[in-house]
Amino acid sequence: MKIEGLGAYETATAQAGAPKSLESNDIQRSIALEDDLKAANSNAHQSRELVPIHLPAKVETLPEEEEPRPREEKDGTQDLFPYNVRQMSPREATELGQELYMEGVLSFEEYSMLSFQSELHPDYDKTIGALTGQPAQPDSPRDYIAQWQEKLTFQKEHNASQPQLIARTERILNILKMIDNPTDLSA
Repeated sequence: MKIEGLGAYETATAQAGAPKSLESNDIQRSIALEDDLKAANSNAHQSRELVPIHLPAKVETLPEEEEPRPREEKDGTQDLFPYNVRQMSPREATELGQELYMEGVLSFEEYSMLSFQSELHPDYDKTIGALTGQPAQPDSPRDYIAQWQEKLTFQKEHNASQPQLIARTERILNILKMIDNPTDLSA
């Protein structure tokens, strides 16, 4: 039996004969109004004419993309790819990880592994730095191929039961090696 003018919740409580407080009546009325609005909207015409179109008065142009930072080589030539994985800072490693993820080279898990740099955390000096005695140096260069080789050795030794983690670590190391030693196809 359906009681006219009541939503599903009110009908169920009316049939059950549950006593109602003033607060529950207000809640039930708001639920009933929501039910009525949903029903009215589902029966309304599904047309684009009902959606107001608001166009901006002026369409702004997107900013031009930044030019890649050229990297100066020892022989004086410039490399357009700005990352030297043999001398890269943690900040640059985070940027590299983001670029590789956005280009579809890295999966999200691999991106997370490469881009997580603990030295960029504001509390590094209070936590890890306090334990190691070394302050954070997020802009000092380091050899990321050597670091990832150490990580891979550690993963194989201590996480042999997690082959997916080892495979992701190997893949990141291989990508870093390819960045360090790119194939020249211009010949």
